[in-house]
Amino acid sequence: SNREIKTLRCLLDSASQSHFICEYACKLLNFKLIPTKMSVTDINQTTSHLNYRVQLTISSRGNNFKTQLTCFVLPKVASALPEVTIPKGSFEISPNIKLAYPKFNESRDIDILIGAELFWKILCVEQFKNKNGTSLQKTQFGWVVSGQVDFSPSMEMASYLSLSDPLHEELQRFWKIDEFFTREKILTSDKLLFKQSTSRARTASS
Repeated sequence: SNREIKTLRCLLDSASQSHFICEYACKLLNFKLIPTKMSVTDINQTTSHLNYRVQLTISSRGNNFKTQLTCFVLPKVASALPEVTIPKGSFEISPNIKLAYPKFNESRDIDILIGAELFWKILCVEQFKNKNGTSLQKTQFGWVVSGQVDFSPSMEMASYLSLSDPLHEELQRFWKIDEFFTREKILTSDKLLFKQSTSRARTASS
């Protein structure tokens, strides 16, 4: 890209094995699409086949944190979150708190999903809960808000999980190996010695 800096909306997901970015963000930043072959499986066991990935650098506006990511390209990373815009007053956030994204309460599309590889590196130690049950978590990007707000009974719950095929194949291979060894007959030392030191005698034909 031409090193143009843009602010994108990010979803942190500790269950995702990969990072993802939407096509709109790629066009916005004029990213070079790198051909790839990848399949991912979501929480409903629905498989999607991905054809491109991009390399990008993300940085914090509040400190010197910066890191590079390889993201797989999706037409859409996730549905708009939250489902509807919630009044910010419902979260009871102190004005002294520097939020990572001040408009977090507005229903908007997600541009990037950051998975488990980077998730725990982004989180900081500080965390506290509000009286209404929501939590504030400090991250390298600033404070983020999480938790359920009693605002609309019709709101849907969102959950995201992605499993990449290479890991799935490795797990299958592991279980096959494990199954092979558990099926093998275990020999005691004396039986093993007997087996190694004896052989079936040949029978001569008459």
